[in-house]
Amino acid sequence: MKFRMLMAILAAPLFLLAQPETEVFVFDLDMAAKSITNPKNISNNPGYDNQPSFVTDSTLVFAYSVHGQPDILFYELTSGYSIRLTDTPGGEYSPTPTPDESSFSFIRLDPDGKQLLYKLGKDKKAEPLHNTLVIGYHAWINHDELLAFVLGEPSTLVKVNTTDGSHKTLDSNIGRSLHKHPKSGKMLYISKSNSDWTINSWDPKRGTIETVTKTLAEQEDFCIHPNGILLMGMGDQLYYSQHGQWKPLANVGAFGIKNISRLAVSPNGKRLALVGELQ
Repeated sequence: MKFRMLMAILAAPLFLLAQPETEVFVFDLDMAAKSITNPKNISNNPGYDNQPSFVTDSTLVFAYSVHGQPDILFYELTSGYSIRLTDTPGGEYSPTPTPDESSFSFIRLDPDGKQLLYKLGKDKKAEPLHNTLVIGYHAWINHDELLAFVLGEPSTLVKVNTTDGSHKTLDSNIGRSLHKHPKSGKMLYISKSNSDWTINSWDPKRGTIETVTKTLAEQEDFCIHPNGILLMGMGDQLYYSQHGQWKPLANVGAFGIKNISRLAVSPNGKRLALVGELQ
């Protein structure tokens, strides 16, 4: 039912300065066997294609370059069906399904430089979720609250209440990856406060911050498998971490891919979306 609601809406991040030519690839993922297979380039498009986020086990949204301008594309893996969800003078980034799965939120960068976080409403119109914060990336905590990467020097981790507009800074000098842990409910992000970057967790119930593990050297993109395992890439190598140690999972160079960046895993944990460059 929720998916039908989302499809009804669909049918009716940010700073592109010298962005690399990237593609979005989807693999079958088997964490028990520690393998990825059956790669598919679902963007297959010149320009900036990035920031994938799964809606269901077989559908996802991502930023898709159209004449050098990013819009949001919806893609169905089984059929290969796709549809552009946005078409504006500005650019849209970082599409993220809302907690009730009935819509999605995204960043819009307008031609005049204004950059805000929006949500697609039931009338298919974009509604700003906050009118002043310049947000680059975000992850939902619950129906009303989210964590945001707010642009600035340094960047800050901010908890935002989308109902009353209140917000609170939790940390500074952070990375762009923000994720909700599927088991603990804690929010994970990357801290760049020290020379050794770390993945930290913030507990919404207690308000405490703890270190989870170090990142791979100067890498700031990771995702969390439904079983709680962390995934991260560096170069053409994909790694996983379960108990604080990073171990190799797969080399995507064999598939003609290099420079892994964004990652996303399907809700059932059986598919991996990966952003990289063609060799």
